[in-house]
Amino acid sequence: MNNVISSAGLELANVLVTSPPLRQSWDAVQKQKLHTAADPNAPMATYVSETKHLNTTIISFLTLPVTLQDQHAMISSTTLKDKKFPLFEFLCNKDTPSFSVNELAINFFALNHTNLDLLLTRLVESSNSNSLILITGHSFGGCVATLFTLWLLQSLDLSKVKRPLCITFGSPLIGDGKLRQCVLQFSTWSSCFLNVASINDPVPKAFLTASQESDYKPFGTFLLCSALGGSCFENPDAILQLLGKTRSQSARIQGPNSGIQFFDYGQILSDLKLKAFSRGVFELVEEDRFPLKAGIKTQLAALFGVNSSQVSNFPHTII
Repeated sequence: MNNVISSAGLELANVLVTSPPLRQSWDAVQKQKLHTAADPNAPMATYVSETKHLNTTIISFLTLPVTLQDQHAMISSTTLKDKKFPLFEFLCNKDTPSFSVNELAINFFALNHTNLDLLLTRLVESSNSNSLILITGHSFGGCVATLFTLWLLQSLDLSKVKRPLCITFGSPLIGDGKLRQCVLQFSTWSSCFLNVASINDPVPKAFLTASQESDYKPFGTFLLCSALGGSCFENPDAILQLLGKTRSQSARIQGPNSGIQFFDYGQILSDLKLKAFSRGVFELVEEDRFPLKAGIKTQLAALFGVNSSQVSNFPHTII
C-alpha cells in the first residue's frame, strides 16, 4: 500500500509524458505560434487553429502576450449574469449559487464569443463516439482553452461521444474555490483537465500572493515538472503550496517581466519522456511511518531531481 501511494503521482506522470496527446498538444501550440500573423492592433483577439491526427481533432488557442502583473482581479458569475453574459451559469447549483473567475480571461472570452460560438457548434455537430476533441493552449491561451472546454462539456451529449480533453501549458489559475466545487459536481469533468506547469515558469503562479493566501484554487490534474523530473498532483492545497514555494525561484530565472515570455515546454517534455522510459531513477520512500508523507517526499524528489533523503530539508509546509 505504501508503494502504491508513493508512486501514484510519478506513474501517472510517466504515462502522460509518453502518451501521444501531450506531445501532439504542444506541437499544435508551437505550430500555431509560428504560423499565426497576430494583429498588434487587436490585443484582445483570440486565435484558433485546428489540427487532425487520425480520429483526434486538436483545437489550439493563442492570445497575444499578456502582461499578467496586476491582472489577478476576479469577477463573480452573478455580476456576469447582470451584465447579460450568463454563459457559465450552468455551473451554478443550489449549494454553490455563484463563483468567480479571472476577469481578464472572461473579457477575452466575451470579446471573441461570436467566433467561439461558431466553433462550438461545429465541434458539437461533428462529434461522435470514435473521435476525440483535444483542446489546448499556452499561457493565457490556456485560460481561454479551459473556459471553452467547460462550455463544450455542457454542450455535448457525453453519453454518446467521448469526453473532450483540455491540456494547457503554463496557464495561470483561472477561478476560485467555488468554481472548483462547481466543476466537481460533475463527477467526470475534473478528469478532463490536465495542466502542465514547470516550476521555472512564472505564469502559473502569476495570481498567487506572496503570503500564499490566494482566492484562486486549481482543479483538474497538474503535471508539475522541471527538466529534472515531474509528478502529478490533484490535491489543490498541495498544488498551491508547490507553486508558491517555487515562485521566487522562477522569478530569479526569468526576470521581473517574465509574465509575457513564451516558456518552451518542448525540451522539458522530451527530457521527461526519456526519464520515463528509464524508470526507477527515483527511489521510493518505503520506511516512512506515514504513507501519505512518504508519497509526497517521493514526488518532490522526482520534481526537484534530488534523493528522497534530501527532501527532509524542504520547508515543512510542503511535506
